[in-house]
Amino acid sequence: MAQFDKKYVFILGRLAALSLAEIRSLLLADEKIIASGDIALVSLSQPLADPQKTLDSLGGTIKIGQIFASISLPTKNLTDEASQKIANRILEKFSSHSSKINYGISAYNLPMRHENFLKNLLKNVKHRLAEAKKSSRFVNKNFENVRSVVDSDIDFLVMGTGAEIYLAETVAVQNFKSYELRDYAKPCRDMESGMLPPKIAQIMINLSGLRKFSKESTAPAANSAPFTIYDPFCGSGTILTEALLMGLNAIGSDISAKAISDSEKNIKWIMEKYRLTGTLADVFQKNINSLTQKDLHEKIDAIVAECYLGPRITRPLHTDALRRTNTELSTLYEVALKKFKELKLACPVVLAIAAFKNRDKYYFIENFPATAKKLGFKIAALSNLPRGSLIYNRPDQFVAREIFLLN
Repeated sequence: MAQFDKKYVFILGRLAALSLAEIRSLLLADEKIIASGDIALVSLSQPLADPQKTLDSLGGTIKIGQIFASISLPTKNLTDEASQKIANRILEKFSSHSSKINYGISAYNLPMRHENFLKNLLKNVKHRLAEAKKSSRFVNKNFENVRSVVDSDIDFLVMGTGAEIYLAETVAVQNFKSYELRDYAKPCRDMESGMLPPKIAQIMINLSGLRKFSKESTAPAANSAPFTIYDPFCGSGTILTEALLMGLNAIGSDISAKAISDSEKNIKWIMEKYRLTGTLADVFQKNINSLTQKDLHEKIDAIVAECYLGPRITRPLHTDALRRTNTELSTLYEVALKKFKELKLACPVVLAIAAFKNRDKYYFIENFPATAKKLGFKIAALSNLPRGSLIYNRPDQFVAREIFLLN
């Protein structure tokens, strides 16, 4: 087991590119990731101290599994080998267990027909447990991968990476109920100004690079104050509240008095609901044009913001409307970038800007990368896209978010 104690399988969310970029931002230079489809094999420099706490601060990962065994290919019978190792793992964990053992297994990226392999594996494990006089039940429905582990006593992940098959035990599962609570139960939601999902807020904060898997602290040094993020377009405060949950200080401003009031209420709610202490939260009303260094009474370690995305739309914009909106937003975004430079905020900047969707085509704020470079920013390559950006979209919406990391 010692050879695998720093190796993990990450099951990624719907938009794998976003999930992978988030994970990469939390790796140290000597830590590695191998990705394929919706899974990733991550090798860390030290074991995760609290895998569930780690996952709770990752917006783009559904499950984390710690690897306990591997099988090299080719092998005579993969199903037999895998079932033996998984059954042995269950027997080790439940040696004194007298009641029925509920287990689940999910398989990814295998070099054979997924349905047949998983069906045979589940049955073989059950048979081996029966031979050991253990009553068991697999929770997989219709022999499909397990989405949740609520009904399981133990859950496993089987992942293929080329000539190696890894077996992992699930050690953390995304808390869907908590995300739903933070998204829909908070006191103030504003559909007109846009509603950034808490998961995307977490991803954006993590893209700043302030946090690392192998460093428990959310502060720059021992016994110092936590890192501080600043959101100059805070709206109802989703980025601020997620930053607080992640152990960071959060400062926000907005031109709208209603936005500041909503943020204050949501911050109060999140701090009471999750009993948060030890972090600073402050919001104030301010047009970014008139922002001064005195407004930012704390050292800013990262700027993380969803910029204004334009007026709410319920259908694709026609050409003239697209042109007008593009011009208006380009001006606003340039003003923000100039202000960051003027204030000499030498820190990473993670911005979500508008991208308009018409069927399967995106219409971007074309001059944003050139403007950023002209002002002295370097655009980090978050993806293989020509603009280096990431896209967050939902199938039922006409405005997507294009996410940039500037340094």
